[in-house]
Amino acid sequence: MGFNLLYFSNVKFEFYHGVKNKIFSQIDGFVYNGVNVDLLYYENFKIFFKNKFLTYVNLPLLRNFYLLYYLIKFNLKSYSYLYVRFIFPSFFIFCIVLISKIRNNNIKILVEIPTYPYYREYPKNFVFFILNLIDKVFWRILKYFVYKIITFSEDKFIYDIPTINLFNCISSFNFPVVNKKWAEYKNLNFISVANFNFWHGTDRFINSLSKYKPNNFYLHLVGEGEFLENLKNSIISDSYLNDHVVFHGFKIGEDLENVYKMCNISLGCLGNHRKGIHTIQALKNREYCSYGLPIVFSEDDPGFRNSNFVYRVSEDENLIDLNHLYNWFINISVSSLQIHNYSKQFSWNLEIKKLLNNIS
Repeated sequence: MGFNLLYFSNVKFEFYHGVKNKIFSQIDGFVYNGVNVDLLYYENFKIFFKNKFLTYVNLPLLRNFYLLYYLIKFNLKSYSYLYVRFIFPSFFIFCIVLISKIRNNNIKILVEIPTYPYYREYPKNFVFFILNLIDKVFWRILKYFVYKIITFSEDKFIYDIPTINLFNCISSFNFPVVNKKWAEYKNLNFISVANFNFWHGTDRFINSLSKYKPNNFYLHLVGEGEFLENLKNSIISDSYLNDHVVFHGFKIGEDLENVYKMCNISLGCLGNHRKGIHTIQALKNREYCSYGLPIVFSEDDPGFRNSNFVYRVSEDENLIDLNHLYNWFINISVSSLQIHNYSKQFSWNLEIKKLLNNIS
């Protein structure tokens, strides 16, 4: 392709390692397909551009203003495209677009919205009610300036802006951690890696464990998040759950790999319906797949429709029939290696090529 693209992200990389890996993998996909990419981003109270340190940010809440300041300083005339990772509320996207268009009227703006709709992800209070109103107002303006929206939903238009529908992809393809036939496993060790929130629905699975009390089910929770304390409190008075639910805390690298090696099945989101989302391409589903693990989740994930290594539970608050789940597990007809190989279609090199074909 041979053009220049500026990637703009305000994500706190120090807290969202999965998103950081995804963004750098997207950039690798652009480069693989012949695009020159420069990244402006924030991490650990610092602003970086082209992986070079620019300045410190004393208050993380001010990071958007620092990023905008440097956007004003840059020579944007050399860029054909600006790729903006979603920022809420859209007032900040409007500022980015305004600055970019003033500096280079020919630049085309691409905005990625990873989750849509997204309003129910935020607290139901007065502050976010006002922020939602601001967000909606500025999208009415942005539709005249944003070229395309990148989405992992199946929407053809978002805010009257045409979309490019992509598969959500993973940054690396891990080796399968399972080396036996499913029926040979006496115990089911579930792994769930998340920044735990209400939409993960982990409480549904814990409540199901509490009801059925299977001796051979164990749940390994890896990560942190604002909902984690609720989960910990829910097992305090239940001796069975104390023995069958393990909180590993935040893990990366070899420590995370070691937890994966203990497990033979994965637990995705069981509560996306709580935020009004029924079709979504969860990044974690793809990561679990790359480890060769069967997956349990509730949403409609286009990447796994009709996959016989996926156990899809109902999109409601009903408990999960763990006896039925176990019988399904021991009769899975594909191997861990076959599940792992399935994940190879979720490649950013392929999806970025699809994106480029849509904007050329």
